Amino acid sequence: MPRKERLFIESIPQLIKLKGHNKELIFRDEDDYRTFLGCLEQAIKRHVIRLHAYCLLDNELFLLLTPSTKESIGKLVQHIGRRYVFYYNKKYQRTGSLWEGRYNSCLIEPSSYFLICQKYVEKLVQSKLNIPHYQYPWSSYLHHVSKEFQEIISEHHEYTMLGNTLESRLHEYNRFFQSPINSITIEKIEKCLNQNCILGTLAYCNKVEEKMNRNVRPRCCGRPRKKYYNV
Repeated sequence: MPRKERLFIESIPQLIKLKGHNKELIFRDEDDYRTFLGCLEQAIKRHVIRLHAYCLLDNELFLLLTPSTKESIGKLVQHIGRRYVFYYNKKYQRTGSLWEGRYNSCLIEPSSYFLICQKYVEKLVQSKLNIPHYQYPWSSYLHHVSKEFQEIISEHHEYTMLGNTLESRLHEYNRFFQSPINSITIEKIEKCLNQNCILGTLAYCNKVEEKMNRNVRPRCCGRPRKKYYNV
C-alpha cells in the first residue's frame, strides 16, 4: 500500500512527533538534550522553519512549527538524523535508526487550535514525566510564561495577540496554561497527529477538503461497517 501523502498548506502550522525505536531512550543526559537543540537550531535556520514550541522527553519529542515549503519538515528530520543520530550512535556505541518509523504530523487551524496545541506540547512534561513544568528545562514552557528568552523560538501570531506587551503576553498565556485540556480535545489532537490529518473545526476541514479534493479528517476507530442488501 502506498504511503499517505503528507498534507501541506502554506503558512499553516504543524505539530510533529518523533519516537525512539522500540521506546528506546533518545536522550540520556544533559549533553544529549543540548546537542539535539543545537542540531534543531541549525535545521530550522537552514530550511527556513519557524519553531513555536517544543518538548523533549526521554524517548520521544514534539515540535510545533510552521514550515516554509512542503519539503521543509522532511529536510529538518533528515538533518537531525544525520547530525544528532550520528552523535548519539557514536557516543553510545550503537548502530541503526534511532526513530520508530516516520514522524507523525498534523496541520493545525491557527485561530481555533494553535494555542491549545502549544499548551498540549508544554503540558506533556507533567502528564508523561510527572515533573513540574517550571522545573523542566527541555521545553519551551519557560519561554512563554517568563522572561527566559530562547532564541530558537519564533512566536506565532496567535500568541502575540494575547497582549500588546511582553509582560501582558506572559501573564495571559500563564493564565491560559493553568486551565486543563479536556480529554476529548487531547484524544482529537493525538488522533489527528497519528493519522496525518488536520486539527480543525468542521467548517475549516470542509473548506480544505473541497479545495484539496481529499479527506483531511481522522478515520473512526474499528473496521468499516458492513452493508447488507436485500436480494
